[in-house]
Formats: sequence, C-alpha cells, structure tokens
Amino acid sequence: MSSAAAAAALRLEQPFRDAIDVGKISGVVMEGRFVSGGSYSGYIGTQTSPEGDTKPLSPSSLPYMASATKILATIAALQLVERGKLSLDEDLRPSLPELTSLGS
Repeated sequence: MSSAAAAAALRLEQPFRDAIDVGKISGVVMEGRFVSGGSYSGYIGTQTSPEGDTKPLSPSSLPYMASATKILATIAALQLVERGKLSLDEDLRPSLPELTSLGS
C-alpha cells in the first residue's frame, strides 16, 4: 500500500476507532478499493461470540449481519421493477412456488 493510501486508510479508520474507544461500537470490518488501484481491508475492534468470548476482529471473523440482507433484497427487487421484470403488486407465488407454504 502506498503511503498516500495508508494515510487515507488511517483517516477512514479514525472515526471508527474513536467510536470504539468511547464504547459506541465494539468493532467494524471494512473492505474497499482505492480509485488509484489496490485494495483495503480493515478489522478494528472486537467481536463477542454467543458464548460470551471476546476476541479481536480478523479476516476469519464471522460478521453479525442482522437485517443487512433486507436492504440488498430490496435493491435487487427494485432493480427488477425498474427493468420491467417484476411488479410490486404481483403475486410472487407462481414465480416462487416454495412460498405457497407461507400462506396467502
């Protein structure tokens, strides 16, 4: 990583480090690419397991996604609407028969 990229990474990380220091968040995982080329991976803070064990975040940490996938599904659905392949008023059960067991 170039010195300019390293400086940019430090500027990006600092607000998260500050939030960790005051207990607002426990950690953050960041991935990105620099416009000038190269990539960045940042693992800052800690993660607590369901058993209560705390360990530093690392590339092997499993993130807690919570409801993060809902926004991705929404974006995908709205892109299909935009392309005319899906209507928001359409019944999805014919297209996804596995949903029929979920009721009407």
